[in-house]
Amino acid sequence: MLTLYLGNDMVIEVTELTNSITSVVDEAATVAVTLLSSGSAVAGATWPISMPHVAGGLYRATLPAGLQLYASTTYNAVITVTGAGGELAKWEPQVVAQKRVGSC
Repeated sequence: MLTLYLGNDMVIEVTELTNSITSVVDEAATVAVTLLSSGSAVAGATWPISMPHVAGGLYRATLPAGLQLYASTTYNAVITVTGAGGELAKWEPQVVAQKRVGSC
């Protein structure tokens, strides 16, 4: 399970995005993420957040530090993709919010 740290900007990525039929890396997809709590979008951002292409099938977004998250709570990061050829995909990994502790 992925971890989101309370009060921190957090990077979320989709790596090696490929066409499901041709297995060719898709560098022209439309990718977005929405963070849900019990089916509702988490407050603190305008959803969905676009995940632009970085390189070689890597798509990335930064979730803002101002999200209203609660420690030890599990959320769903809904990632939607429209591939360059119009094909659709969706992932819903669970993420947990934690308070960052320890020394700097």
